[in-house]
Amino acid sequence: MTMASGAREDLRDIRPLQFRELLDAPYALVRSGGWSMLLIMAAAAATTVWASSWIDSGGDRWDSVVWVVVVAVLVSIPFRMLTAGVLTLTAAAAVTGRPITWSQPWMLLRSNVVQLAGVRLLIMAAQLLALLALAITCVGSVVAPAGAAFVGANQILAQPVLLLEGSGARAASRRSAALVGNLRMRCVGLLLTQWAVLAFLVLAGCVGPPLVAASFYPDWVGIVTLSVLIAVLLQFCTAVMACVRVTAYFDIRCRREGLDLIMRAAQ
Repeated sequence: MTMASGAREDLRDIRPLQFRELLDAPYALVRSGGWSMLLIMAAAAATTVWASSWIDSGGDRWDSVVWVVVVAVLVSIPFRMLTAGVLTLTAAAAVTGRPITWSQPWMLLRSNVVQLAGVRLLIMAAQLLALLALAITCVGSVVAPAGAAFVGANQILAQPVLLLEGSGARAASRRSAALVGNLRMRCVGLLLTQWAVLAFLVLAGCVGPPLVAASFYPDWVGIVTLSVLIAVLLQFCTAVMACVRVTAYFDIRCRREGLDLIMRAAQ
């Protein structure tokens, strides 16, 4: 894949990627978000801290932790949508080597925000239904993530298709399913692997620092620390998954439609 300066050397050409490269590439592309990503993270953290300041758990520390998590997840929803949109556009620009200013993604998102919200809600609803359906079984705790990944694999390209091809939400969903086709299990493996890595990062980041803060400082310090960490980590995970979708988009289009050959012929 062709990438902007500072990116990995082994991703220089747009081409079908090996599975290992699909795992590595998103973390190199996250940097393309630049100041826009940092601005969204700061706004999400500040809003989460403000919302968490209204929590009154009656002095129970664990109740406070649970409410902070709930508030952080709910507050993060609009910010995660912005992160997903901005990173999709900046990562695609980095892959193709096209220059992009910090304001261009915001201008493009302004005209596609409703469609983007529709696509993200469609993906989240499908995966949530899969999780709920499988969680009620005796082995639900084991197979529920796999079921959510299996459902979400067909829609892994919907977000890039919507923003990069200018499709509507329904058209993007149908085109994503058509492009994935018999590569569905490859996409399932990609989603599960990335989710496992990100889950480890979230757990490691959200357990240690708040416990230390709660042990040596007043309760409000632990609440603020946990609020900021959850807000930042949720935005980071969303950014990584947006880049996962972009790399999968170019990889699958190269395999299905010969995008690498088309772009080379156009140069």
